[in-house]
Amino acid sequence: MSVLTQRELDVLNKAAKGLSNKDIASELFLSVHTVETHLRSIFNKIGVGSRIEAVAQALKKGWITLEDLS
Repeated sequence: MSVLTQRELDVLNKAAKGLSNKDIASELFLSVHTVETHLRSIFNKIGVGSRIEAVAQALKKGWITLEDLS
């Protein structure tokens, strides 16, 4: 079970695909500020300091898969 909310997983999935905060916001109908807030929450919850580390953790834990990224 993930410690992240579904919305945080949605944001992380988009970040894993290489989308910018602005593009994530547009695709998920959020403000850029909300995306930034979700990313900070993700980093804090899983103890990482960057998007790359967050994506690596999510892949390791099975929260996202390589198939999700294609």
